[in-house]
Amino acid sequence: MTGSEYTFGVIQIVFIVFITIFCRFLALQIREEKRGRAEAEALAKAHEATEKREREFMTMTSHQLMTPLSIIRGFSSLLYKDEKKKLTAKQQDYSKEIYFNSIRIIDLVSELMSVTKIRSVESGLKLELLPLEDVIENVIKELKPSFDEKKISLIYHKPKEKIPQLKINSKSLEQALYNMVENAFKYTDKGQIEIAIKILSSEVIVSVSDTGRGIAEEEKEQVFNPFFRGATGFEKHGTGLGLYIVKLIIEKHSGKTWFKSEINKGSTFSFSLPIIK
Repeated sequence: MTGSEYTFGVIQIVFIVFITIFCRFLALQIREEKRGRAEAEALAKAHEATEKREREFMTMTSHQLMTPLSIIRGFSSLLYKDEKKKLTAKQQDYSKEIYFNSIRIIDLVSELMSVTKIRSVESGLKLELLPLEDVIENVIKELKPSFDEKKISLIYHKPKEKIPQLKINSKSLEQALYNMVENAFKYTDKGQIEIAIKILSSEVIVSVSDTGRGIAEEEKEQVFNPFFRGATGFEKHGTGLGLYIVKLIIEKHSGKTWFKSEINKGSTFSFSLPIIK
């Protein structure tokens, strides 16, 4: 065997060994990728199944709670009003507590049902090209009596230009705007609340500004979290789900939510809605 033949043979052996190692490495990589995909799919299915069970449990529980709670509210309302004047002052106070706390629990259950429905993958939100003005006017009409009673002004700044039609779910968007305005109302003792519209090239921005207590710096990161209620030195009844629901609804519309706030000067909450061209 000549030197060149020997060298060529060595090269062949090295090449074969290299190809063998490479093929084994590639086979291992493919096997690991398949295993990774299978594990990811299994985790996704398990997560989806867990979420489905949670939604079903929440829906069933909420519906089961609504009937007895409504009965408690109804009968405690009769006792609280005491039209025949048969209760003592202490008994009337007790029935009043039962009545107002039943309302608070009903509000909580209703909002939990809303969260479950909005987060549901199956239900989603049916979006249609509809005018935003109708949503704003409906919310103002619904809340105006409360504002008049509290002597707080509710001002809507209509934009000079025409608001383009947006792809929205009017019912859920009304709920989002209602929650924002009601939240501003809760934390404003005097002054005014303003609704403003800003039209940009690719989106419409809706803002709700108030002259309320504002939000402390250390609380700002939690504002859109579920069950969070600000502790600005005074107690306000609520479920702590209102702004969380706003965030969920706006995300379903492919929009964003944000705010700016200063203690004792007020807050401005905003959300964006994309313009479909």
